[in-house]
Amino acid sequence: MTATPSAVAFGTQTIGAPAATQTVTLANTGNVALTLNGIAVSGAASVTIASKTCGATLAVGGNYAHEVADFKAQLPDLRHVLVRAEGYERWLAAQSPEDPMLRIRPEDNYIIRHTGGTTGRSKGVAYTHKAWLACNRDWFYNYPPVEPGDKCLHMGPISHASGYLFMPMWVWGGCSVMVDKFEPADVVEIMEKEAIAYLFAAPTMVNLLNHEPTVRSRDWSKLKCMFIAAAPISDATALTAHEIFGDRIYQGYGQTEVLLVSFMGPRQWFAEVEGSTPLRSCGLIMPFADVEIWDENNQPVPPVRNRTTGFA
Repeated sequence: MTATPSAVAFGTQTIGAPAATQTVTLANTGNVALTLNGIAVSGAASVTIASKTCGATLAVGGNYAHEVADFKAQLPDLRHVLVRAEGYERWLAAQSPEDPMLRIRPEDNYIIRHTGGTTGRSKGVAYTHKAWLACNRDWFYNYPPVEPGDKCLHMGPISHASGYLFMPMWVWGGCSVMVDKFEPADVVEIMEKEAIAYLFAAPTMVNLLNHEPTVRSRDWSKLKCMFIAAAPISDATALTAHEIFGDRIYQGYGQTEVLLVSFMGPRQWFAEVEGSTPLRSCGLIMPFADVEIWDENNQPVPPVRNRTTGFA
């Protein structure tokens, strides 16, 4: 695929999609990655999960076309449905590869993510271009630095946690490797063959990778960061992963609304600390996070000074 994000931006303009369009993309494919970047160039905002708030234009993979067939009838504001299937590549190739150089303000919406729905119905969370760049800066603050040519494997949906690694790799000259379906044997092969440097993995994925028959005989010298989050991880799974991948696994905790709040690298996570159990910790407070502990009456608990660390 030789098309550019600018081609997507020009294409959406030719069909009359307004700059405020909230365009929906699905699945982990190269076309989805191209579409996300093209939407950013066009000045539109992305919604990464198809919903009843998808706006004026919907971009969807061919394998999902049947699921959105009646969306136009249900959604009065939906004017265009772009199906990434047969004919899409030809349509894209006909668009200009030049950057349309549209004026995009820092306060314009870049993306609308979704909450998990743990405490109620899932809700949209809008991030402006400025806020999203700041969030991605914070996300990578404690990671090993990204270098041009580094590769990031997306084996989880970029509409979810893995998507937080997508923009930083693009901005810093890295490459995103897309996997639409998680199969442990295939992922292990890709990780070694493509010299993957970064990836996100949910604990269930980590457990399956730990038990892949060839994982211990592979070369992981190019791996810089396996970020584990999205669910609790057992001690056994974490320790086994550390044994296999070494000091390359990281963990963090956050929410769509605030992103990472706490974080730990391998030297903190697997340290032996007298009177503490770092393995069971959710991490250290991130440098850009403001955290309060509230009591049962929803009142902030004042910090308590500790002679050794400064604060408890």
